[in-house]
Amino acid sequence: MITVTLQDTDLPAGEYGLDGVDILESVLQTVVDEFMQAHGLFPEFRSRHEGVAIIEEEFLEFRDAAFWPHKEETGDADEEVKQLAAMSIRCLTDISYGDKDA
Repeated sequence: MITVTLQDTDLPAGEYGLDGVDILESVLQTVVDEFMQAHGLFPEFRSRHEGVAIIEEEFLEFRDAAFWPHKEETGDADEEVKQLAAMSIRCLTDISYGDKDA
C-alpha cells in the first residue's frame, strides 16, 4: 500500500469538517487505489498512442456522466474522474517513466 502524506500545505477546508490536506490525501489515496487495481487487471500501456486512446475513453465517460447524470447508460461522475486520474498516472508510469520511447 502506498501512503500519501502532505505537510505544510495551506488548503481550504471542505465539507464534513475535513481540512484541505485531509481531503487531498483522501483523494490521492483513492486514485492510487484505483491505479493499483487497474495495474493488477490490465497490461502496461504499450505506447503513448494507446495512452491517449485510453485516457480519451475515460475522459468521454467522465464527460457523459457529468453532463448527463440522469441517463441510465452513464456512470457515476466521481467514479469516472477517479478512473481518468488513475489512467493518466498509469500513462506516466508505463510510458514517460518506463522504458518505452514510443
